[in-house]
Amino acid sequence: MVFLFTTTPARAGDVESRVDSLLQQMTLNEKVRLLCGHDNRFTYPVPRLGIPQLQMSDGPVGAHNDGPDTAYPSSIALAATWNADLAMQFGESIGSDCRARGDNFILGPAMDMYRVPVCGRNSEYLGEDPYLSGTIAARVVRGIQSKGVAATVKHYAGNEQEDHRGTESDEVDERTLREIYMRQFEIVVRDSHPWAVMAAYNRINGTYCTANHWLLTDVLKNEWGFEGIVMSDWGATHDEVGPANAGLDLEMPGGEHFTPAKLLPLIKNGSIPQAAIDDKVRRLLRVMVTMGFLDRPQKDSSIPLDNPRSVQTALEIARQGTVLLKNEGNLLPLDRTRIKSVVIIGPNADPGVVGCGGSSQTEPFHSVSVVAGVQKLVGKTVNVIYLPLTPEQQLDDLAAHSLYQPISADASAPLQAEFFDNKELQGSPKFIRGDKTIHFDWSAQTPPPAGLDVQHFSARWTTKITPPADGNYTFALGSHEGSRLFIDGEQVIDLWAGHPFRQESITRKLTGGKTYNLRIEFFSGWHECSVRFGWGAARPVLDSHQQEKIASADAAIICVGFNTDTESEGFDRPYALTSNQNDLILSVSHLNPHSIVLINSGGNVAMNSWINHIPALLQAWYPGQEGGTALAEILFGDTNPSGHLPATFEKRFQDSPAYKYYPGKDDKVPYKEGIFVGYRYFDAKNIEPRYPFGYGLSYTTFKFSDLKIKPALPDGQEFTATVRVTNTGDRAGGEVAQFYVGQDNPSLPRPPRWLVGYGKVFLMPGESKVRSVTIDPSSLCYWDTALHHWKVDAGGYQLWAGASSRSLGVKAGFAFP
Repeated sequence: MVFLFTTTPARAGDVESRVDSLLQQMTLNEKVRLLCGHDNRFTYPVPRLGIPQLQMSDGPVGAHNDGPDTAYPSSIALAATWNADLAMQFGESIGSDCRARGDNFILGPAMDMYRVPVCGRNSEYLGEDPYLSGTIAARVVRGIQSKGVAATVKHYAGNEQEDHRGTESDEVDERTLREIYMRQFEIVVRDSHPWAVMAAYNRINGTYCTANHWLLTDVLKNEWGFEGIVMSDWGATHDEVGPANAGLDLEMPGGEHFTPAKLLPLIKNGSIPQAAIDDKVRRLLRVMVTMGFLDRPQKDSSIPLDNPRSVQTALEIARQGTVLLKNEGNLLPLDRTRIKSVVIIGPNADPGVVGCGGSSQTEPFHSVSVVAGVQKLVGKTVNVIYLPLTPEQQLDDLAAHSLYQPISADASAPLQAEFFDNKELQGSPKFIRGDKTIHFDWSAQTPPPAGLDVQHFSARWTTKITPPADGNYTFALGSHEGSRLFIDGEQVIDLWAGHPFRQESITRKLTGGKTYNLRIEFFSGWHECSVRFGWGAARPVLDSHQQEKIASADAAIICVGFNTDTESEGFDRPYALTSNQNDLILSVSHLNPHSIVLINSGGNVAMNSWINHIPALLQAWYPGQEGGTALAEILFGDTNPSGHLPATFEKRFQDSPAYKYYPGKDDKVPYKEGIFVGYRYFDAKNIEPRYPFGYGLSYTTFKFSDLKIKPALPDGQEFTATVRVTNTGDRAGGEVAQFYVGQDNPSLPRPPRWLVGYGKVFLMPGESKVRSVTIDPSSLCYWDTALHHWKVDAGGYQLWAGASSRSLGVKAGFAFP
């Protein structure tokens, strides 16, 4: 059976007539002026016609362009709630925040796929499954637009990595695009009718998204019936004719291509049809009329900037989005009537890590760290001991680190420094000199020597070191842009990628009196660049005072992960935590068997070195301004964790289906894993993940039973699936009923099962509830590349229900006509 899905929002006659009237009154110059932004986030007004300047706020987790705002948890934390009603509440809250500031558009939700765990924007996205991502985003959009603010779904499409995002091309087949990387956008457009879509930076099969006619016009506007505007990501427009004719309506932030000076001659000579210009303006006017931008002030001063309702929403997302991944021996929740002391340690313990960097970075009016949250919750009943890390232990301030001493105090034996006028250390050096240290900070104001281009050079330093005695020695390297360290020809630190300042350290056992060859390499690709290196005798991870406090406490809470500097838009992050954080976890766990790790990250991290040494693990994502309160409640049992993973956590990066294709070569990223993304791949290949898609522990237990399908034999229309969920434990808690479908004898390769429905249910001890979901036939479809349509095969199917993609306790079969 072939499905030709067509969903076009009904146009209100009075809206269209008003749009027509305004359009007819506009001059061509006024029309063109509307098509590009200015001052980073505004459109141009047409005062004589009452067309206002429109204001945009970056997103997706805070309306933060006008000063402090509510800092919500990261989008992936929202997805981890698996709670569509809470997603709606979030949309309403951030929509109200926008109205309090006069924003007409919010640049969110973001909904590209979690393809690799290291993508710098995974925290802004909604996981690896297009159905979960699309349905959560659809409710966010509805909530935002119910407050008179236009949602901007982004980044359409394929922005699954930040490294090389401005030039890389996703090489991906049509079926994979339709079923995985565009499906969530289709769900949102058809279900919630957002008024703006943002075209991504990257290319798809060689064509920039902003100039891709098939993507923007053929599919989005014509096939899906999208009636709003397509805007570019900031700086993602590369010319005039291609994007204008492809369906891009608004260039942001503007001033480069869609200007009267550049477009008017092209309209006059016929390169860009007048009808295309009118369609773009019509779409923008339609948004203005429909959303009421022409009839009221957008700023609503009755809404407080620091809105208590928004604060409560942020807290609830943090509560429901935190995922309990491990709880060996039921260490959690901690019983504050029985324990006397708890130690909190780690770089993310205080101040709290609210969010990651880039578009998600939001400055809150106030925030709660883990330390502050625990202290407030337990009061005087438990002695809370916070152990701050020294700069040497954190390696946060590398400039102050005592390792950064001259490699040789003897000025007659400097490092040999070779500088190249390219980024690849190729050819003969531009010049050679001797350096006593590697501690450089170059910029446009303090350029590198000998006339090298600050954005296009590389350097290599070589020297020999001779440690005075046998022992462990630490080597620390940090750079803005790429760097790497070799000891006797072996690469031991790899930061060889474009990124803001990032650092790493390693500890090696060296032989006293033996000479070792060091080679440090660096390249610059940005107007800000720096590199620093040092080495010295290793210090203990923890000093004697810290060790004593940790060993004597009843429990130890270790707060690690990334922050705004190390996980952000613009670059992909490392898979592993820094070595000093891994060492900290091991050191604390050896001192205290009741160690709990809290991780701030947008996705999975390397855990192999320490996961078997700690009994409890919480994935806190980026929990927003109220994160410390929520995490304290979970640690001590005031809140029962109910988050479930929206992405598969593999045991090692190499297990990821996209690992061998990432980050691509020569600006081409092959998506050769096809539709087998995340759990689809792990199930098809029978690979055991560390934690499967949909996984999440609770302080109580649940049972699934009585799975039913109504009607028992679907007739080609939507049908209902129900399952009974029972709380079989002694605590109140929340569980997610997840429904998956698989085809018995597929005519082409398909995953063993895929998500088709979900619902969150909260139960008292011993309580049961029936959870139902409506399953549309589109959930059974695959994309037929010969017919270029969705298609569903007749035959047998299986329906499962359970608590994760690998915990599906009940099953029912059905036949589709």
